[in-house]
Amino acid sequence: MDTCMRFRQLWKIIDEQYCFFEYKNIDWKAIGDKTAKKIKPQMDEQQLFAVLSEMPLYRDVSHYSSPAGSFEVPFYKRAQITCADLATAFEGRGPGAFADLDRLTVFADNLVPHVLRREGVLRYGAELLARIERGDLIDAGSAEEVEIRSAGVHAVERMCALLARRGTPCEARQLDSWLWHRGQSPRIKAAPRHRTRSVYY
Repeated sequence: MDTCMRFRQLWKIIDEQYCFFEYKNIDWKAIGDKTAKKIKPQMDEQQLFAVLSEMPLYRDVSHYSSPAGSFEVPFYKRAQITCADLATAFEGRGPGAFADLDRLTVFADNLVPHVLRREGVLRYGAELLARIERGDLIDAGSAEEVEIRSAGVHAVERMCALLARRGTPCEARQLDSWLWHRGQSPRIKAAPRHRTRSVYY
């Protein structure tokens, strides 16, 4: 299977498993068609990534202000998922060959922190929790949204470190998969998670 067909396979995986494009008013088909025209069958890894990086849903960097100052918080959820999916689609070869998948963080969205909160790992302030339970929208890039996603990433990193110390090493992407499946249980689904209109998750 050449790179063009692999891209279509990747596009389909994202389309079917990771997004609610109509809800977010994103024409994913148009984005896929536009990107596909730039992909050639024999592209190398750098050329492929250069094309994929132009897709808007990969620029997942938030700006956060605190008393300590303002700074950027990079999450890159879809970029990281793309690497993981390329590794799977290409069976670890060619554009799917990565030597550092262990450096991926958890894929920060609204499900992982929700599962962690329901399991008692994270605690939200009373006002934020009330907004979530009412179904209020949490603005993309707001302090609350950045803090929720950041807390999820940090918690999973600490869990990985703890597991490693106990002799059971685990990568963040593996915990992400476990937490995602945990999030499908009726008990976890019974409570609302934060709602944000975002192209990044």
